[in-house]
Amino acid sequence: MGEVAAGKRPGLAVLSGLDYDSMTLTPASCIARIL
Repeated sequence: MGEVAAGKRPGLAVLSGLDYDSMTLTPASCIARIL
């Protein structure tokens, strides 16, 4: 999970391009902040 602390930006992010079989990132992986 996350935490709310000074100097951090709380929010929600979407991770795409994940290899779900091995649960690892791929070269095409990216994160998009939505909040």
